Amino acid sequence: DYILVFFLFGISVTMIAGAGSAFHESYGIPTWLGSLIMVIAIYITLLMDFNKIVRALGVVTPFLIILVIVIAGVYLFKGQVPFNHINAEMPKTSPLWGIIMGTVYGGLAFAVGFSTIVAIGGDASRRRVSGAGAMFGGIIYTILLALITFALQTEFPAIKEAAIPTLTLANGIH
Repeated sequence: DYILVFFLFGISVTMIAGAGSAFHESYGIPTWLGSLIMVIAIYITLLMDFNKIVRALGVVTPFLIILVIVIAGVYLFKGQVPFNHINAEMPKTSPLWGIIMGTVYGGLAFAVGFSTIVAIGGDASRRRVSGAGAMFGGIIYTILLALITFALQTEFPAIKEAAIPTLTLANGIH
């Protein structure tokens, strides 16, 4: 339990720092102020009832899915690096590292979502519905992750120094 709490704390700090960086890149405000705004937003959100938070996520998530599809779609068709040159741009690593990092990322995503998964799954009226929802969500998440990864690769020279590469892609759409 302590190790999980330690890593969840680390993820929270990283995400708050990322929010500060996103505010800085988008609006030019200091990173610390963007992080503070996010901490206040998190605090207000945590004061809400769990079901209200889930409903809010249900409203926001479709927009995020559409946004990722639009960003990925634009750059899959207009990316600067052709698909046959992507391997030349990417640093060479062992295929074993891909398997290890994929497993670590999957475990990390599961650890972050576990408490929410248990609460929502336990509240579901039927076991079959919650299982189908989890399967459907996992498939959608995997597809979106693959799409945005391919889009990022098509702009690798332009985004490799960016603090938030996906935001850099989104800002490049006119």
